[in-house]
Amino acid sequence: NMAVIAVALLIAIGGGAWLTSYSIQKSSQFGGVTIGGWTAYPLDGTLEADPYAKARLARDAALSIGAAEGVTFYAVADDKGEPMNSRCDYSVEGNNVSARLWTIYPLNRSKGRLEGIPAEWPTYLNSETIAYGSDGAFQISVSAYARPNNWLAVPKVSGFTLALNLYDSPVA
Repeated sequence: NMAVIAVALLIAIGGGAWLTSYSIQKSSQFGGVTIGGWTAYPLDGTLEADPYAKARLARDAALSIGAAEGVTFYAVADDKGEPMNSRCDYSVEGNNVSARLWTIYPLNRSKGRLEGIPAEWPTYLNSETIAYGSDGAFQISVSAYARPNNWLAVPKVSGFTLALNLYDSPVA
């Protein structure tokens, strides 16, 4: 019967596509280097990257920073291990970042561009544009609501990821 064959093909093709997508997405834990709440994948974009990383980069049409250029760290959870949520306010603090230049910006859970942030709000910050304290330290407020000083806007959606790019850094 043709209907049975069509249903079987639909289940096989749909299930295979879903399983492949799920495997590629869940493989992001391979090769990670974690420092505090931040994780980087320094082999992504290199010849030594695992096949899942290569497939994920191809699927997302993404270009990763090469090891000679720097490294990208991602924060998907806060210090308590809870997923980042725009209903909360976060503080990113530090000093003496070992990089010629660094940028920080929010992404959606699949590490794509966030939608729903008004054009006039700050959607990224970098080491050249933020205000530092007299001791060289900085504090960045990450919130869906305006904050004074170094504010990084996130949309009023449930979850997001923070990305921190370190360019020309010995960390790479």
